[in-house]
Amino acid sequence: MIRILNTSIGYETPLLSIQELELKKGNTYVILGKNGAGKTTFLRCLLGESSFLSSDEISIDSSDLRSMDPKDKTEYISFVSSRPALAEYISVQDYVSLGRTPYLNAFGTLRKEDLEAVEKSIGLCGISHLKDRSMDAISDGERQMAAVAKALAQNTPYILLDEPTAYLDYTNKRKLVDQLIAIAEKENKCVIFTSHDVELVLSSSCETITILRDQKKMILNEVKPTLEELIENVF
Repeated sequence: MIRILNTSIGYETPLLSIQELELKKGNTYVILGKNGAGKTTFLRCLLGESSFLSSDEISIDSSDLRSMDPKDKTEYISFVSSRPALAEYISVQDYVSLGRTPYLNAFGTLRKEDLEAVEKSIGLCGISHLKDRSMDAISDGERQMAAVAKALAQNTPYILLDEPTAYLDYTNKRKLVDQLIAIAEKENKCVIFTSHDVELVLSSSCETITILRDQKKMILNEVKPTLEELIENVF
C-alpha cells in the first residue's frame, strides 16, 4: 500500500495538499484534475523525480519512499509516460524485454525467468500477435499497450501511467482502461493513472482521486462523483 499523510506538493509554494491517501494493490485509481493542478507532479514525486515540499509520511509497503534507493524503487514502481518514446527498428518483444533491465546480470543476459515474464506481460496486454512486429510499424494504441507490457515485465506491484489514453481513439481508450483494471485485479497490482477522459473513467470501475480546484486538495472519493460535480468542483 502507498500511504501518504499531511503532504504538500509543488516547487517553492504548495501546488496541492494531501491530508490522507491510501492506495492499495488490486485496485485501479484514476487522478482527475484540471491542467496544471499537479497530477503529473504527483506521479513524478512518487518516482523521485520531483520533491515533496513537506510530509508526515510517504510510505510504500511500510518503507519510507523518500529515503529509498533509486534501484530499489525500480522493483516497486514502474512508469508509463503519456507518449512513450518511439523505439524504431526494435521488435515489440525486445522493447517489452527492456522492462527486465533492473534484474539483468552484468552481461545483460535475459534468463529463463526474464523471458517468461516478458511472454506473460505480452499475453496479459493482448499483443502476442504483435511480438515480432517492429515498434514503428504498429498503431499508437498498440504501441501504448506495448509500453504497458514493458511496465508489467518490470514486475512491480505499483504501476503509474501519465495520460495513457491521451492519443488514442475511443475504442482503444476503452480497451486500455479495461485492460488496466483487469491487470490490477488478476495480478494484484496497484494501478494509478491520470486522465482527462472524464466520461470514459466515470463509466468504468476505477476508483477516482480528484484534485479540488479551489482548495487545491487531492482526495480519494468514497463515492464516485458525477460529471456535474466534477465540472463544479474540479474542472
